[in-house]
Amino acid sequence: MRLIRKGFDGFAQRACAIAVGLALAAPALANPNGGAVVSGQATFQVNGKTLTITNTPGAIINWQGFSIRADELTRFLQQSPVSTVLNRVVSASPSEILGRLQSNGRVFLVNPNGIVFGPGSQIDVAGFAASTLGISNADFASGRHVFAGTGAEGRIVNQGDITTPAGGKVFLIAPQVENTGIIRAPSGEIVLAAGSTVRLVDANFPSIHVEVSAEGKDLPLGSLAGSGKVFAYLVRQAGLVSASAASVGDGGKVVLKSAGDVQVAAGSRTESVGATGGAVVVQAAQLVAFAGAIDTRGTAATAGTVRLEARELIAFTGSIDARSAATTGGSVAVEAPRVVLAYAGSIDVSGANGGGKVAVIAEQLVFSGTIVARAEKSGDGGAVEVSGRQALVFSGSVDTRARSGKDGTLLIDPARITVVAGSPGMPPALADGTWASSEDAGAQTVGAADLTNLLRTTSVTLQATESIVVAADAVIESSVAGRTLTLQAPTVVFQGAFRAVQATADLNIRATSAQVTQAARVELGGGRLDVAAQVANLEPALAAQRPSTQETMQRAVATTPPEVTRLRDEVRAEIARDNARLAEAMSQSCSKAGAPRQGCTVGTPAKRFAFSG
Repeated sequence: MRLIRKGFDGFAQRACAIAVGLALAAPALANPNGGAVVSGQATFQVNGKTLTITNTPGAIINWQGFSIRADELTRFLQQSPVSTVLNRVVSASPSEILGRLQSNGRVFLVNPNGIVFGPGSQIDVAGFAASTLGISNADFASGRHVFAGTGAEGRIVNQGDITTPAGGKVFLIAPQVENTGIIRAPSGEIVLAAGSTVRLVDANFPSIHVEVSAEGKDLPLGSLAGSGKVFAYLVRQAGLVSASAASVGDGGKVVLKSAGDVQVAAGSRTESVGATGGAVVVQAAQLVAFAGAIDTRGTAATAGTVRLEARELIAFTGSIDARSAATTGGSVAVEAPRVVLAYAGSIDVSGANGGGKVAVIAEQLVFSGTIVARAEKSGDGGAVEVSGRQALVFSGSVDTRARSGKDGTLLIDPARITVVAGSPGMPPALADGTWASSEDAGAQTVGAADLTNLLRTTSVTLQATESIVVAADAVIESSVAGRTLTLQAPTVVFQGAFRAVQATADLNIRATSAQVTQAARVELGGGRLDVAAQVANLEPALAAQRPSTQETMQRAVATTPPEVTRLRDEVRAEIARDNARLAEAMSQSCSKAGAPRQGCTVGTPAKRFAFSG
């Protein structure tokens, strides 16, 4: 069973097939022609190469053709920025926009034959929606923006410049949507959606919800050598999509959503930067190939959020910047059944006053990239979770350091964890770009050398739902003061070594059953060993280390058996009696007629025993 194709080149093959199979026929170029008003009122005026349409709010116009030559201008004059006009092409001609389209209101353009915005084209409107899926007159008139088709409609390609004023909205909707140009809606919302049905819930805003479906249909465009079926639904972002604030103000929202695949190409930029960072959402029913750059920085407040989701695979080689220059970093979530966050992939949620949050969650996960969640000036470092519930290959780096606060934590939480010597690196079977079913056994391997490197820049928690085993030849070192390694699982077996190197370090073990065996060595440099377990076997591994190890043993009251509680009380009572007898003996031997004997100092005697818990 091959779950990841070598090289992830299926996206390029699909895009090529779409371009070949759905290439637009060359239209007869001209300003829109053959207009017939079917709802509301509209007048048409031609002045040379300029067509001016004056319409009432909610007008619907059916056109025989809607194209604009490079030297032409089509202008819609409306009552206000929230007025709308629906333009529907009813002939077999696709739309090719090479010139300028302007309006002080919102313009809808629907053409099932396909829509291309060529190089040099300029769309300057208060709001814009272009779709090759249909919308009924009744839905448009009532504000129910439901676009539906068969999935065989033409595609939308933007190679030009689509711009709205601050707070504007841009929607590009088709079975295939490709942007290699510029789309800008400062502090507004931008949606690129691919499917056979697209529903914009509450499209009158303030925050839209996009539903995309394929109506249960997979529409093959043909078979390429070795690739099998190629599906029709694709959003490809290879240009600039920006909902960033123009000057002051908050970032807006960008949604890239497909009933098939989403490709964010290398060199592309998707952003929503503002005083408070905005949001970027990338969702695919199949695959997400992310190789571009996403930016949701906050310039004066909290950074924004980024969410990448897929139902099959996310191939992550791009960069996400969700830093804050003033407060805390943003939030990033990457989730799919299979995620490959490669060496070139990076996520940064650092903040001036605190690190942000990152969660990379999958059933099978390869992580060799970089995550940074630092607190650059004040506050605490961020929180990072890397979870491969069934299979995990971890060889990346995480930095949650805080300049003046508390360092953050990396959480690694699969089912089972085995810490082995050295660094296992990439398994040969995964290095060739494939993932076979035989590699989904569920065991997770983390290298002691990798943990040593991680502890230089973050505290680490290994949390397993079944067991954690530190192998006998595994040596984990911490060279930075204050770092903590936490092992949390129903069963923890520590056979290796954990030691602080010219620093203090803490080791926490949380388990129903914890074992530190004869071969284990725990050297904390004055740090703290904290074991919370129902059954803990720490001897004799720590017997010779007590002078340099602060050891406590804790048991949760709710889970401590009554016989253990009684034994603990008896031990405490015995300790108290021994300490009292020791004090009395020292007092008698060192005193004569109430005066201390020469050379003998009497004071509060050091306790012979201590019991905490």
